[in-house]
Amino acid sequence: MMENLAIYSLYAFLAIAALSLLLYTPRMICWFGAFTKQEEIKSDVEHKFAVLVPARNESKIITQILDCFKEQTYDAKNFDVFVIVKDPEDPTINICKKYGYNSFVSETQNSKAEALDDCIKYLLDTKDNNYDDYLIFDADAWLDQKCLEELNNATASGKDIITARKIVKNYRLTKANRPISSLSNGVLWTEMDEMGNKFKSRHGIRMMTITTGMLLTKAVIKKLEGFPFKETLTEDMELMYSAPLYGFTEYYAGNAIIYMEEANTLKMTNLRRTRWISGYVSAKRLYAKRLRQNAKTFKDKLEYYYLIGIYHAFVIYSIPLIFALFNFVLSIMFALDGSPLLTLSLMNILYAGIYSYGTLFLHGILILAADRKVNPSSVGQTIAIALYFPLHYLGYTKISLKALFGSKPKEWVAVERNDISEDDVMQKKVD
Repeated sequence: MMENLAIYSLYAFLAIAALSLLLYTPRMICWFGAFTKQEEIKSDVEHKFAVLVPARNESKIITQILDCFKEQTYDAKNFDVFVIVKDPEDPTINICKKYGYNSFVSETQNSKAEALDDCIKYLLDTKDNNYDDYLIFDADAWLDQKCLEELNNATASGKDIITARKIVKNYRLTKANRPISSLSNGVLWTEMDEMGNKFKSRHGIRMMTITTGMLLTKAVIKKLEGFPFKETLTEDMELMYSAPLYGFTEYYAGNAIIYMEEANTLKMTNLRRTRWISGYVSAKRLYAKRLRQNAKTFKDKLEYYYLIGIYHAFVIYSIPLIFALFNFVLSIMFALDGSPLLTLSLMNILYAGIYSYGTLFLHGILILAADRKVNPSSVGQTIAIALYFPLHYLGYTKISLKALFGSKPKEWVAVERNDISEDDVMQKKVD
């Protein structure tokens, strides 16, 4: 009987794992969109942009993005920059003055969404507001010189929400600013954009929207009457889930490039991952029921499938975990009995590990292949990322369990920024 449990658990694991991968096939199809050419569109109209930069306590790094705005190929007369701070004495205010950009003080903000909401409502109330679109960038982002120009071109798509392509900044920094944990975490931007949003945008499927490198049209802002996504600390996930309910359309502007900063330490990386996954789960709980009720057609149901895509990953990697735990219990029982079946149960645990590591290793290889042209990396560094990536990704197990069954983060914790000087910058643009 005990022998049957070990053998049958292996058969059940193989069958359920295969089924879970089969059900994940629609998402895996998106991955190969990364190897197709980005659509080229051009706008004949130069839109007027309000560029919003939430920058609470970001005076140490704010000049980096302000320099990027100065370097844009898009005519400076077509965009106004508003840097949003909390403290009226924030040094960022004087820095913005020197650059000729605006600052906006939101003293009551307790989240990024509240900062955006306050500033947008102020702009909506301004009599001479003539902005066609509102752009959002995090304070630590770098912008490719053509970023605003390409976002303007993307408005020719006629879509309501446009998202830029996100690339990891750390590859372009000195060694101290690119530990293996940072680079392994950063490859997920490629999975999200080139291996996800690119295909979805082309086929009119709901995308994963992130509120940095994002364009919201005037029509969206007026309909929202600000930026009301303040129930969680991940406003972008709330926007993603609510977009179908508002009827907003979306477009991926792969030629508009921004560079995202990853933390220098695994501890800070995990804090960011915890906040993001917790926000994703919390946002789903807020909107899932309404989305399911509104999913009348096959396309609606398919879009909901994509919106909850991370839950599919939860399931895929919970299967080997449960299988391994079950066989761990069997191993204890076999060991206590002195049973020769101990080897069988231990082998089952090994199979679970091989499955988890192997599938994630192949996944990582595909991601690295997709972003090989934009991330400068030595052969040795690329191999190291490929080998470490499965372990880094499995680190989401504890984070996901905490998000699903624990309490959600309630405080907007200040993000620790990397200490970057001009000497740390090796390469700043995609060739």
